[in-house]
Amino acid sequence: MFFVDTHAHLNDRKLYPIRHDVVKRALERGVKYIFVVGYDLSSSHLAVEIASEMENVYAIVGIHPNSIDEISRIGELESLLEERKVIAVGEIGLDYHWMTFPKEQQMEGFRIQIDIARRHGLPIVLHVRDAYPDTISIIEEENPPVPVIFHSFSDRPDTARWIVERGYFLSFNGMLTYKNRHLHRSLREIGPGNVLSETDSPYLTPVPHRGKVNEPMYVVDVVEKMARLLEMDVEEVAERLVENTRRAFRVALD
Repeated sequence: MFFVDTHAHLNDRKLYPIRHDVVKRALERGVKYIFVVGYDLSSSHLAVEIASEMENVYAIVGIHPNSIDEISRIGELESLLEERKVIAVGEIGLDYHWMTFPKEQQMEGFRIQIDIARRHGLPIVLHVRDAYPDTISIIEEENPPVPVIFHSFSDRPDTARWIVERGYFLSFNGMLTYKNRHLHRSLREIGPGNVLSETDSPYLTPVPHRGKVNEPMYVVDVVEKMARLLEMDVEEVAERLVENTRRAFRVALD
């Protein structure tokens, strides 16, 4: 049995200087694979760098909606997709919480990156904050022929059902360990079939580690919470999550 953190920011300033120690601690706790996710061009380059340094790390590159002005440099992002250990485009999507850029500008950048993923045959990893209706509308219109992963899922059970009914994936992190009934209900209703595990470290530290900087090793606590909510053995849930990760990212995990 092993665990996978499908969304971590070892490229963040809190973790990058100590990334080797962070990965070592994760491995010691049974977290065998970590996917480092970009959120702008600089962090995407760092994700590729980190993946090249460590065998058990893969990179995901993309332009977050709060950095969507960088879409003018889309050729630079697309060149990163040729790197051997880049396995998806992300995190991309819509963020109506901060509204750093107008909705129309976010939507345009989102569609451009969906098209790039389509042309390269890569999965897309979505950032959605206060924007599920518009995100779903764009996904329905674009109908990407690649796996779609809703990172850091935080919406209602009906949205979770919509995602899994279309064969897409949704990922849970430390928020699942909080007192969040609609997230608990979402997981119980859909079961483990199209679910992934993540930390979104260094953010959203799970219980019982609140107050500490989040790290990939804490994905184990997320999986343990999943197992309790689903009334399943941790080993069985972990195995299902690994298989789901293989399908979602089309990557071999041994």
